[in-house]
Amino acid sequence: MKKIAAGATTLVALGMALPAAAEDAVVDIDVTVEEIAVLDVITPQGSMVIDDDSDTFMGKPSSEGSVFSGSDLAVIRLSTNYEVNAIQVDFDRQSGFRQPDSATYFGVAKGNNTDNTLGVWPQIANWDIENQDIPGGGGAMTSHGGDDQPLTHNNNGAPFGNGEHYFALGVSTNWDRTLDDDDEPLFAAPDTYNIELTATVVPD
Repeated sequence: MKKIAAGATTLVALGMALPAAAEDAVVDIDVTVEEIAVLDVITPQGSMVIDDDSDTFMGKPSSEGSVFSGSDLAVIRLSTNYEVNAIQVDFDRQSGFRQPDSATYFGVAKGNNTDNTLGVWPQIANWDIENQDIPGGGGAMTSHGGDDQPLTHNNNGAPFGNGEHYFALGVSTNWDRTLDDDDEPLFAAPDTYNIELTATVVPD
């Protein structure tokens, strides 16, 4: 009994010795997120000239064949510090063209003066910034698949790791890739046709 009583007395004495409750201690933590993967436009405008019925990539003119080098291709740069799985390219697209069939989706290039529609195949490839060309030429390019989906470039070096990577963008087409519509000509009317390509990072 004495041991129990002594123990109780000791606990009470210790409780009386406790200090008053302290105020809460509050701190702030700043978390800064740096740019992880950034796309920049290096060459904002690409161009080609069609002067025959051949289906060429960025020909200048098309009768001389496809062009995989030089200043006529649009170029973007990816700066990243982690592995980017793919670059996605989106654009206006629709079906209903005369060739190869009405079910195939093409990118929609609109005439600046006529407002007619020319169907184009958007394409993207790795770009050698020093030599100003596409290594491997046409075989190294990723072309749109003809469906109602964006173009996804996830080969030829993907995933794209830490550092800088350059990509060339352009289109291939010919003068009879026109809409099967009474208001559209059988062959593309002389004009400058424009399509906007929007590139986005696909992280995984």
